[in-house]
Formats: sequence, C-alpha cells, structure tokens
Amino acid sequence: MNAGKVLGRHLLQETLKEAWRLGYVRAGLETNARYYDRHLLYSSVGFRVMDNCYKFRKRFNA
Repeated sequence: MNAGKVLGRHLLQETLKEAWRLGYVRAGLETNARYYDRHLLYSSVGFRVMDNCYKFRKRFNA
C-alpha cells in the first residue's frame, strides 16, 4: 500500500473516531462510481453501499 493510501486510511479512521467521540451515530459520504479503490477503503472500515449511486453510510456501534 502506498503512502497516500496509508495516510488516507489513517485520516478516515481518525475522523470516524472523533465523530464517535462527539456523539455522532452515523456517517455518510458519496463518491463517483469510477473510484473503485475508494469503495474498497470505505467498505473496509464499515461503510455499506446504500444504492447504485455509491452513497455510503456507517452506523457507529456502542
């Protein structure tokens, strides 16, 4: 994995941790269908595809 992907994963994970700490119970994002590598990243940290427009959502569990 290259440095950019490592940094991207780290930033995403830290952002999600901070959102949880602040009391958020959900996180969402949208991306272009052509960015398959990003879809893999989002899925690997718990986001799930909501529809065929590639909207992702993650539910934080207590």
